[in-house]
Amino acid sequence: MIDVIKQRWHAESGYAAVLKLSLPLILSTSSWSLQQFVDRIFLTWYSPEAIAASMPAGMANWTLMSLFFGIAVYVSTFVAQYFGAKQTERIGPAVWQGVYLAIVTAIAIAPFYFIAPELFALFGHSAEVARLEAIYFQVLLFGGPFAVIANAASGFFSGLGKTW
Repeated sequence: MIDVIKQRWHAESGYAAVLKLSLPLILSTSSWSLQQFVDRIFLTWYSPEAIAASMPAGMANWTLMSLFFGIAVYVSTFVAQYFGAKQTERIGPAVWQGVYLAIVTAIAIAPFYFIAPELFALFGHSAEVARLEAIYFQVLLFGGPFAVIANAASGFFSGLGKTW
């Protein structure tokens, strides 16, 4: 078994190549998780209501944004396909579709900014927690379109195999 692993480690498209491509993406995602953790530590220092509000608001934002993130990730598929097929002239338009998706995202999520206070009031939390949930959710919404652009840009580089 160890011999098979050693053989696959240095083979073309082997474990080393996959690790080299994926390690920056792993580190990037890990840094985002670390940021969320540290943000929540700061919130615990601020108030119990703030930390109580952060998770429902964050989950609501993630639920809303997941569709757009999932679509933006497809940029890497098209970039890799066109790059491999030597159709490099088609790579730019594929990436720009991810940027256009960010505009669609902004339009689609805008109504949620305005209904956030009423939406979080429905959850049955205390008035202060619901107020903080709405504020936190509204702040997260502002970053949504930029996160979609970041996913499209990440898809460009990972599709080219240039994650470093």
